[in-house]
Amino acid sequence: IESVFASSRSSLRMLGFSGSTVGPRTLHTIATELSLPQEESCQLDYLDFSFCKWLEGLDQPLMKSFLRHASQLKGLNLAHTRLELDEVIELAGAIADSNCKTEQLNLTKCGIETKKATVLAEALRSNQSIRSMVLTKNNDVGVAGGRAFVKALIQNTRITSLMLPRNIQSMYYGRLMYYLNLNVAGRALVINRKTTGRSEGSSAIDIPQGLWALILARCQNIVPSLSQDGNHYYCQPHDLTLFFLRSCP
Repeated sequence: IESVFASSRSSLRMLGFSGSTVGPRTLHTIATELSLPQEESCQLDYLDFSFCKWLEGLDQPLMKSFLRHASQLKGLNLAHTRLELDEVIELAGAIADSNCKTEQLNLTKCGIETKKATVLAEALRSNQSIRSMVLTKNNDVGVAGGRAFVKALIQNTRITSLMLPRNIQSMYYGRLMYYLNLNVAGRALVINRKTTGRSEGSSAIDIPQGLWALILARCQNIVPSLSQDGNHYYCQPHDLTLFFLRSCP
């Protein structure tokens, strides 16, 4: 791995170690590579460490160092590798960083319980890079953990796929799909504001001409709308229109 990093800095994009026992030296090498400035690193995009039980027995400083720089990856798979709370906090800090590049994160069966789930959900609130997060088979996420992710989706306008443990996914399905489908339909474009030829301090919505109608039409087809009592989900054009109008300056 060290020789590959040294000789192929412009071509290496994906590494898969699923089920392997490559050991801590390899992890240290990867963490060091990810910590390098962009112009000096190999530009590794995707890393698969699923089913790597040896990661669970590592010294925490090494694992934390890796997780701290893991946000430079576009895709990270740690499925079936138990993460301790301190490690989850380190990963959450990387996710919350404004320079995070991660788009796909798989934490299937990583021992994520309520407290760890809450930490990850809080980081997801401000993240604008992740498109897909998988947390299935973490059966101790709990109701509070599920609720934390629903609250995160109210603010996160980019993620389009969030898979929670089956019982929690079913419990919050309507609310999760409401915000995820809004994101699919282009919520980020609607609420994105920038100054365009106006006086300083004023704002305008950065939407190409005609996109309003397209977004609303797509939402009316795929987005369930929350009823006033909060118990029923149905689609009403005026609800969707109001949602987007309220996002305007």
